[in-house]
Amino acid sequence: MKKMNQKRMRFLCRVLPVFAGCLILGISGCGSKNKQTIRFGIVTDVHYADRETAGTRHYHNSMGKLEQAIAEFNGTQLDFVIELGDFIDKGATVSQEMAFMEKIDSVYQTVNVPRYYVLGNHDVATFSKKQFLQAAGYSESYYTFHQNGFQIIVLDACFRADGVAYDAGNYDWKDSILSIPQIEWLAENLYSGNQPVVVFIHQRLDAEMASTGVKNAKDVRHVLEASGRVKAVFQGHHHPGHQAVINNIPYFTLSAMIEGPFPENNAYSIAEVTAGGKITINGFGNQPDRHYSEGK
Repeated sequence: MKKMNQKRMRFLCRVLPVFAGCLILGISGCGSKNKQTIRFGIVTDVHYADRETAGTRHYHNSMGKLEQAIAEFNGTQLDFVIELGDFIDKGATVSQEMAFMEKIDSVYQTVNVPRYYVLGNHDVATFSKKQFLQAAGYSESYYTFHQNGFQIIVLDACFRADGVAYDAGNYDWKDSILSIPQIEWLAENLYSGNQPVVVFIHQRLDAEMASTGVKNAKDVRHVLEASGRVKAVFQGHHHPGHQAVINNIPYFTLSAMIEGPFPENNAYSIAEVTAGGKITINGFGNQPDRHYSEGK
């Protein structure tokens, strides 16, 4: 058996006893069952840039694709809309990248419900993390909010294995982790409440060995599983999409909007999650429908 990394061991020793005590004592905050439902629109890997097509990536077409998605979202009843990272693609300069951001965000802003952003690796290819967050109107890259009796948790895996945050292209996109302070923050949030939880992230938490996976995903999953509160994880980054279930938590990787010419190609979703663990994803374009029911 391989020895556990000492840093990882110290971290787990701090975090997991909290959940163990919670489960033993029956403290509320480790899961609840009720009839709340949330319904939201999702786009991921928009990769907007004002440049020519490269392979299957049709950068200019992302404007029309997002407009189509927003029209669908505005025509139905949703609680919010969220984009799962790589909202823009790399610009040659900060000012060019800001122009990309302002143009595609002008479309995103037309949604008629609250909108949220997840940080992706391409969002900080030229931007600093602070610059992207300021452009999106945020001060923090990971955060939480509440909706219809759910707690929503948005995570940021744009950190290198040495703990340094992605910033203006200082990274290899395959080198992705959640920082230790962020995992501790996650554990505190999962312990302190009793509402069902939905998690959003750009990189994959179900595939630590894949190039698109978070390298310390196993540690993150331990925290999610121990809480007993997490109903689903939604993620992007892997453009074809995927679905997995690990220890009774479904991980939905959504298909990338950037892929293929428009109008014959697009990819976006409307998802519904119940507190009882029933998840329905209605996919549009290249995004297939997905379904999951807790305990089945």
